Amino acid sequence: MLPLLKLPSVGVNYLTSPAGYYDGTDRVSATNAQIAALSADLLGLNIKEGSTIFGVAGSYPAPSSCSTQAYADSHASANPTDNCSKTWGTDTSVVGAEKKDPVTGLVWSNGLYKNGTVIEFSPSLNTFFSWDNSHANNQGITAPVAGDRTAIELCTDQGNGWRLPTQKELMQAYIDGSYWNLTVPGWNFWSATDYSGANAWRVGLDGGGTSISTKTFGLASRCVR
Repeated sequence: MLPLLKLPSVGVNYLTSPAGYYDGTDRVSATNAQIAALSADLLGLNIKEGSTIFGVAGSYPAPSSCSTQAYADSHASANPTDNCSKTWGTDTSVVGAEKKDPVTGLVWSNGLYKNGTVIEFSPSLNTFFSWDNSHANNQGITAPVAGDRTAIELCTDQGNGWRLPTQKELMQAYIDGSYWNLTVPGWNFWSATDYSGANAWRVGLDGGGTSISTKTFGLASRCVR
């Protein structure tokens, strides 16, 4: 790392270029805010595995063909190692956040749960909702947004950038190890991907299967950001 001289009175940092390509007297400067912004990105998740930058070891997984991956993580013969699964980081950035997929960078929420007439995130419970707002569990909601809400709206209603994941995002989450990292993955989850006027795509986060269901059918839902 370049030698650092900090001048607190003006909030400017001067970095002297080492001798070699330069004569050792050249300097560049950055404000405290600029240094803080750069430091915030200096995270293991942003650095490839096996590399270290300024003392920070990388944890971003190197590409893998995953040639030994079994059909379903939930099969008794499967395990995280055989399925090239990654360990996801715990995320506490916003209410409802559970884990961050190190491959995609997506933060996954806990499951959506209807507590009385209020929709909230739960680490252990899932309520079945329809993709449209026809299911009884989608109706009579008072908070965080009142009314009869669709699965897509149930996520966006939570604010903080939450949204219903697409079919391919759910499929990738399974590939990256959702079964071993997320709580209560053993359901089919609604995606935001429409199929036709009457159907939409769903994905099982325990086995990776994807199919269509009628939009009036009740399935679990969880959000991403």
